[in-house]
Amino acid sequence: MIDLMGPLLQQMALQGSAEPLGQAGLYRKLRKDYFDRVEAIDFAVSHDDGNGSVDISRADVVILGVSRCGKTPLSMYLAVHGWKVAKHSDRQGHSAAGRALPDRSAPGGRLNIEPGRLLEHRRKREERMAWARSA
Repeated sequence: MIDLMGPLLQQMALQGSAEPLGQAGLYRKLRKDYFDRVEAIDFAVSHDDGNGSVDISRADVVILGVSRCGKTPLSMYLAVHGWKVAKHSDRQGHSAAGRALPDRSAPGGRLNIEPGRLLEHRRKREERMAWARSA
């Protein structure tokens, strides 16, 4: 057996100001965190507007709300931080994809948006869409 890494790490420690931690598995742990975040992002994308509701029990967070209230940016933000997010648009008890919505009596907190602020989001979107059509 030939130790290739030991001498290399010793030379790097002499040249740099940091000592090796000497702790096995650190790289794997960093990679696991990365892959957990990627999995959460993939989960959020595949559970957008009721898609993938078959395995919604795997979600850490379920966002339910009307159109243009900020569900997508919030779901992507949470996913980047490792949360598995499922998002539904409320259309008379069904998601945009036509699937039944999850039980609203499930425990958990709620984040609400004021109607005036929602209206402002919708107006800005309408203005952007009108501008894009005219350009």
